[in-house]
Amino acid sequence: MTEFEDKTRIQPDRKSTGDEGDQTRIAFTQGDDKTRIQTNHNANNDKTRISSRNKVKSEQPEPVIDDSTRVAPAKTSSDTTTDRRSETTIPDPISSSGTSNVDQGHHAILKDRFVLEKVLGAGGMGIVYKARDLLKVEANDRDPYVAIKVLGDEFKAHPESFIALQRESRKSQRIAHPNIVNVFDFDRDGDTVFMTMEYMEGKPLDKLLRQYKSTGLPTDDAWQILDGVCSALMHAHNEKIVHSDFKPGNVFVTNRGISKVFDFGIARAVAQIEHAEDQTGEDKTLFDAGNLGALTPAYASLEMLEGKTPDVRDDIYALGCVAYELFTGEHPFNKMPADEAERKKLKPKRIASITKRQWQAIEKALAFRRENRTESIDEFYSQIKYKHKPAYQLAASLAILAALFVVIYFQYFKAQPDGPDTSQIRNELEYEIRLDLHKKNITRLISDATFTSSWESELGSEYDGIKQLLNPADEWLVTHTSTIYQMYLNKIDETIKAKRFSNAKTLIDNAYRYTNNPQELDKQKIILADAIKADKENAQALLARQQERKEQQVEKATEQKKTVELFDLALKNVNQQLACQS
Repeated sequence: MTEFEDKTRIQPDRKSTGDEGDQTRIAFTQGDDKTRIQTNHNANNDKTRISSRNKVKSEQPEPVIDDSTRVAPAKTSSDTTTDRRSETTIPDPISSSGTSNVDQGHHAILKDRFVLEKVLGAGGMGIVYKARDLLKVEANDRDPYVAIKVLGDEFKAHPESFIALQRESRKSQRIAHPNIVNVFDFDRDGDTVFMTMEYMEGKPLDKLLRQYKSTGLPTDDAWQILDGVCSALMHAHNEKIVHSDFKPGNVFVTNRGISKVFDFGIARAVAQIEHAEDQTGEDKTLFDAGNLGALTPAYASLEMLEGKTPDVRDDIYALGCVAYELFTGEHPFNKMPADEAERKKLKPKRIASITKRQWQAIEKALAFRRENRTESIDEFYSQIKYKHKPAYQLAASLAILAALFVVIYFQYFKAQPDGPDTSQIRNELEYEIRLDLHKKNITRLISDATFTSSWESELGSEYDGIKQLLNPADEWLVTHTSTIYQMYLNKIDETIKAKRFSNAKTLIDNAYRYTNNPQELDKQKIILADAIKADKENAQALLARQQERKEQQVEKATEQKKTVELFDLALKNVNQQLACQS
């Protein structure tokens, strides 16, 4: 690196000693998880590496309004999520007092195995906990901790959100990569659905950026982080997955300096292109968390804000924002959403610490319009990478990468000959979740029968869904179908008597799906037709009577008029005779 390129290093606050070369940077050690303070005293150059002697564990991120994923699901007043089978209560991460219930020692246990010890933060769709795996403890594992993501209360208001979390688990496993957080499993404990992931020690990138606000990270560290996130996004895009909520808060930097991208909760398929497994049967995409409005305005592309089809260039815009922050410590548009920044015709300030070619790469990634933006992460990375590695270093890197993939394959993907069929377990679990959702929704709709068009539409959709999952002879299905059918018959009778014939006809048509013996409905149809006919005849008779009365009134008025005219004529004659006599 040249002296020109390394201007992002921070000058430490110290008394003037005459030394002008004191520069500070983050040091990531490769040997262990500890980062040391290394001070090399030299008459000409005193460079200090900042860090801590203690391990820095994952912490709950500090709230930053502009860098939070915005969601618009229905709110719920509940502060706890309760497992009705085992009475295990999962506390809300932040109590009304603003403190974490889990952090205060009220530990919950999932599946009699995972002890939730600490809230680490909140992702796009749920709360993330540090958990101790009792099976690992029993096996004397030296690292018994995992991170567990529990579906948040806000997303439970959406019927398909459980399935979305399972989709996140599947997508994250499908795109396994050294720079993407490893996802181990997806499971449920009663009403609590959760996902287990690797537990890491280090800091989220948004916290690191706040430490170097207005200056940017030390140059070498910025490039190392940028290399990692580019590698992760390139791999995801090659698998036809767009992250859709990429931002500093979704990048974790471990104590060893490895960047890990996480929270693919609203990741979506690129422009209608899905893998074959996502296009067939029950595995087709039924829920898109992006529909909940889950995005971060400061990092969302203009097209995302306009609700357009996901595209890899959405992630490129977010990556451009993150790259700018890595080198400057500031957002290119001061956290202003892309649509507003475009209206104000804002332009990011030139970064002086990088070359012209590198600046042009970031500037093109930040283009407001998709057609003007960089086409791919590969193109962006090839334009911005600051130096070429020698051939022997490249070969060594490829060898290390290949070894990592081998380890990941055998550890997470190689089928275990004596273990259960993971695919079958996941399908059964998804079946149970979907069935429970349909049952709860149908029970709720029966208890609140409004018979509005939206109510009927929702009931019909839920009923069709549960019919695909249950045998027609299932006791629960038979009982509730009979209840719904009887409700319709009562409502039809009531509506016919109220002479709301159009509504009655709609009810009859919709009620046919809830019976295999429609004789009663056929009778109601005849009754409705007779009622409509009788009402029409009555209306016609009433109209005829009204017409007859009107004609009689006209005739009577005519006769009265003639009488008056005759009287007037007679009176005129009398007046004339009297005048002659006079």
